Amino acid sequence: MPKNGNGNHNIPIFTPARSIIIEEAIGEYLASNTASGAFSKATARNRMYYLRRLSTWLQSKNVEYPHQITKNHMVLYLKDANVSKNTKRNLMSVLRSFYDWCITEDLILDSPLVTIN
Repeated sequence: MPKNGNGNHNIPIFTPARSIIIEEAIGEYLASNTASGAFSKATARNRMYYLRRLSTWLQSKNVEYPHQITKNHMVLYLKDANVSKNTKRNLMSVLRSFYDWCITEDLILDSPLVTIN
């Protein structure tokens, strides 16, 4: 098994199927779901709003690629978002859907939201 950065042989190293920045992943996610009919144009616009805000926040933290996003990033982002419970519920739904798509596309190994309610 490959070594991680600390020389530990027990932790697998994830390599994304392709190297695309978060903005590109968002664009592909929205285009794919719109083309398949899963999203209406209004739904895609709404999700784009939430995801672009996340992308801008992540860029301010020097996070460029989906596989670099950690649970800690998401906890801080949700704390910084300072939104109502209803908006937070909507935001979490959008983020979960995006991360599920990223997993399917082999851009990330696990969702950074997996243990966040």
